[in-house]
Amino acid sequence: SFALAGIIFGLIYFAETGEIWPSHLSSRFWNGMFWYAGLNVIAVWFMYRALDLAEFNYLMPFMTLTSLSVIIPPIFIFNEVPSLTSFAGILLVVVGALGMNWEYGNQNPASRESSVEQRKKNFRGVMYFIATAICFTITPTAAKVAVTESSTLFASFLVHLLIGLAFLAIAVLTGESVRIQKVLTDKDSRPFLAGIALAGLAIVAENGSINF
Repeated sequence: SFALAGIIFGLIYFAETGEIWPSHLSSRFWNGMFWYAGLNVIAVWFMYRALDLAEFNYLMPFMTLTSLSVIIPPIFIFNEVPSLTSFAGILLVVVGALGMNWEYGNQNPASRESSVEQRKKNFRGVMYFIATAICFTITPTAAKVAVTESSTLFASFLVHLLIGLAFLAIAVLTGESVRIQKVLTDKDSRPFLAGIALAGLAIVAENGSINF
């Protein structure tokens, strides 16, 4: 789905500029793109590991770490100090998530009495999610560097293509190539492939609404 989104962004970029690749890309662009794509791949992997291990309501407060920490890198890199309104909005998200988690725990006493094994999984899940938040703290700043050194469309095209190729490489390296080949050739997999295509279109729609 990421690769499909990248291809669609690439086609839009070609339609608007008449070129497939810019004539010059600075080292600053490649540095930004490296961190932008690489940390997105790592963050998504960490996030799925966290969701596989921990209970969702246990993770919810930590999901707000990204909203809180995403403002930190631009302060040091771009000298961008968020407004009081931005701080208030982020604080509202964090407090709201903590409140929802507290209310859920009070209404579900069983959730507080999970087994020792589940508590260990919850702890590991939290560690993965903190790592996810750290990655997503840096990616918006890296994205801004890549965009300012090229264009919004080209950066969107390249980062989604790189993320898709990275996940494909991970699947091959982890021995999933046979399963991938079966999915691509099996007629029963057509609804799944259609879902992937729709996910790619959804990524384009979501990021397009943000970018434009």
